[in-house]
Amino acid sequence: MKQRALVGETVSDFLYRIFARDDDEIERDFYLLNPTHHSPHLVAGVEYEVPTPKQIEVKDEVSEVSRWA
Repeated sequence: MKQRALVGETVSDFLYRIFARDDDEIERDFYLLNPTHHSPHLVAGVEYEVPTPKQIEVKDEVSEVSRWA
């Protein structure tokens, strides 16, 4: 899947806009799919290949602990 970059976007901004996440794993996948792109800054109007996000393992929620307990 390809997506067009907006003016002033960085790779992190771009991935966050599309996937609402910008962790190291998805950034690594972005650079693997776009091997000629080496900068954190994107060129506005250019379409970049975007990774398919992998499922993130959901950790158990930590219950709130009262400090008076």
